[in-house]
Amino acid sequence: MSEQLKEVVVLSIRDISGQILGEEQIPLDVWYDGLHPLIDDSAVRKDQGVRSIEGIQLNSRGDVSSKWRVEYDAEGRVKESTELPIS
Repeated sequence: MSEQLKEVVVLSIRDISGQILGEEQIPLDVWYDGLHPLIDDSAVRKDQGVRSIEGIQLNSRGDVSSKWRVEYDAEGRVKESTELPIS
């Protein structure tokens, strides 16, 4: 029996020099429900030195449905949010 895939968001978290601090895959509902501290808490981003997060949203078939990048200032506040092309 095949398992139904869920929609997920794959995150690539980077510091000011562009080095990867971590990569995570989270369920789409966690993304939208404000349940992820790196996404929803500027103090956490500041403490961890996060300066950008790139995300790829995958649908239930595993196809890319959207891509984006959010850049943050030294205080963890959103500076810029950019929708990226799906190639």
